[in-house]
Amino acid sequence: MKVPIKLEDKNKSYYKYYELDIKTPLPDFVAAIQKGTKAEALSIHDRAKLLTELLPAKTAYYPLKEGGLLFASNIEMKGITPDMLWWWWPWHSLDAFRYTIWDPDDHFDVQLNEEGRARALDPKVPMQE
Repeated sequence: MKVPIKLEDKNKSYYKYYELDIKTPLPDFVAAIQKGTKAEALSIHDRAKLLTELLPAKTAYYPLKEGGLLFASNIEMKGITPDMLWWWWPWHSLDAFRYTIWDPDDHFDVQLNEEGRARALDPKVPMQE
């Protein structure tokens, strides 16, 4: 069941993406998911390393040292540039519906405080920040 949305969200140019169904992962992808070891796992406090270091398996889940699980997947996205990703993060966080279209079955809300919103909209702040 999809996340409920506001009536005004249906008038947004990107509403059509909400209507799309999420594709079921291919069996080969699911079969390739590995269980990482606790020794390989990051501490939740070191999660930023995921941006600069690859974990041993391409797609795996790892027990976190503090408890819980980390699911990591290194997926090649042909044609996607770093600038596209840096644009996406502030763009989707400015409107809960934008977050919802990312995963309409699970993403209910995203919110920025006033300071975060101002930074996301400030053209002088590099998107990487």
